[in-house]
Amino acid sequence: RILIFLFIPENICNIILCIAVIIGFIFLGQWFLKTMYGQDFIGAYSLTLMLFVGTIPMIFYKLVHPIYIANGKTKTVVLLLLIAVISNCIGNVILIPEYKAMGAAISSVVSYAICGIAFLIKFVKDYKVSFRDVINNTLSIIKK
Repeated sequence: RILIFLFIPENICNIILCIAVIIGFIFLGQWFLKTMYGQDFIGAYSLTLMLFVGTIPMIFYKLVHPIYIANGKTKTVVLLLLIAVISNCIGNVILIPEYKAMGAAISSVVSYAICGIAFLIKFVKDYKVSFRDVINNTLSIIKK
């Protein structure tokens, strides 16, 4: 069953690992940037943290889009990605003049969220899986 694919332990681990990296970066990010790239890059901390947050919804895209590709539904993938790209472009036009680099980062995170959520909603609709099943299966795997 396709629902099981989404919630095998490795995929749940991806989500948990992503959240752990974000939490780690909250506490150690400035030190990491200074150590790896030098003092000049500490200013990129908030931008990097913002972009890390955007990786969480993209996990759903990375899990679901291969199902559509494998089933020959590349037009669906392209359409949903196009919606995300257009939202990013609109967000950039609106946010960059006022918020500069942070505006670009926010726009990217919003478009990542649109992409991940759109793929998840499309998957749930196409494969007749309820959100309740998604949440219950996720929680049962995390509890194990």
